[in-house]
Amino acid sequence: MLNTEDYKRELISIFFAQRKLIFFITILFFIVAVLVSFLWPPVYSATGSILVKGKRVAGIPESLTAQPTKMHPSISKEDLYSEIEILTSSEVIERTIAYLNKSDKKTNNKNVPGTFKNRFSESKTILAVKKNLKIEVLPASKVINITYFSRKPQYAVDFLQAFLEQYDLYRMELFNPSGAAAFFSKQANKFKDSLENKEKALLERSDKNGVSDPHLEISNNLMIKKDLEKQLSLLKNDDIDKRSTIDLLSKAIKNNDIQMLSFIDNPTINNITSNMQDLLFERASILRTYNSSSKAVKNINNQIDNMYSLLSSEAKTYKNDLQDQLATIEDKLQNIKTKIMGIDKKNVELQKVFLESKTIMREADLLGASYETFSKRTEEAKISSAVHSTNLSTYVSILSESFPSDGPVFPRKKILIPLSLIIGFITGCSLSFLREYFDHTFKRPSDVLRYTDLSVIFSIPSWDNEKTDN
Repeated sequence: MLNTEDYKRELISIFFAQRKLIFFITILFFIVAVLVSFLWPPVYSATGSILVKGKRVAGIPESLTAQPTKMHPSISKEDLYSEIEILTSSEVIERTIAYLNKSDKKTNNKNVPGTFKNRFSESKTILAVKKNLKIEVLPASKVINITYFSRKPQYAVDFLQAFLEQYDLYRMELFNPSGAAAFFSKQANKFKDSLENKEKALLERSDKNGVSDPHLEISNNLMIKKDLEKQLSLLKNDDIDKRSTIDLLSKAIKNNDIQMLSFIDNPTINNITSNMQDLLFERASILRTYNSSSKAVKNINNQIDNMYSLLSSEAKTYKNDLQDQLATIEDKLQNIKTKIMGIDKKNVELQKVFLESKTIMREADLLGASYETFSKRTEEAKISSAVHSTNLSTYVSILSESFPSDGPVFPRKKILIPLSLIIGFITGCSLSFLREYFDHTFKRPSDVLRYTDLSVIFSIPSWDNEKTDN
């Protein structure tokens, strides 16, 4: 620092002289903090804790009388650190990941850190999990706090909950097989109750929808729909034929073209048409012999006119019949379309029921498999407890289950941004004072007198300052 007696004044002058640098450093820290707060992927955590109680001392095996189990109240640091070593052991982490892999394969969840394909990938996965685990003993207590960090809040909770359960199972296998049997029995009963609830829900859903097998019902509906679509196709073809016949018949009647009625498949009309053609041939033959005003020609003309009137009347009647048939076909078409739409709607509803039932059945299968597994483990633990006995072990209980953090633990905007301003300001001030300390140039006329003991005759002001003043 400068050799001066007025330290406060010197500090204030340095502050104002380096105010741009202090402001720049403070703003730089603030911008970095804002970018980190809004762009850095948030990290969440889940927290759980275990309580290490006294040591449980078993009775002497050789004694014939039943002796009560005693608790030794003292817990040493070695006991606490032993529990921490068990928590951070590779076995517990492996069991946790294996349990989550088994569960998530059935639910198609891909949040698990990874599966073990070889020992190298296994070690990498365990190390990655250990980096995200924070285990510490709370000061002046027998409580071990466990925190797991993840970028997915729900996965952090699920992983830590599975971690605590697997730690409890592994520890019971190490110290207390009889306790493991009780735990397995409890878990088996829990899964059994859940399985019964799922089966009950499945039965209630079947009663509510009135369908025992939605998949079979959908198959039957599809077969019915296929038959209806065949009928629909035939009716559409018939509809097209009827419309074509009505159009041709209308044109023939309108144009008085007798030959146009030969396409009609009607015996009466065909007979009249044939008679009409015979009369026309006969008239042509008579006209070769007689004059058009002769009586024979007039008679044949009258017969032709009567026959044409009869043909026209029959044609109109046949046309009306075709139109009635066409209306009937259209009604059938509409009815079949309505049935097909109803089948499609019903199949959609049945598909939803089928998917919901399938989900319940899949969950029931998972619960059944878990129940079977824990039942087997219960029997194995009972056999193991009958063979092995433990004279001394530390009694531990889970104090709190996995609990999610209130929002991300990093970055915390409300803390990071104000803290960046404070740190930036302090850093800027520190750099400013260092800059002043290593700057040995004369800054004021009093510096010349102080360090050289020479009087100042005159001074030239800075051009920038003078320009600014003007």
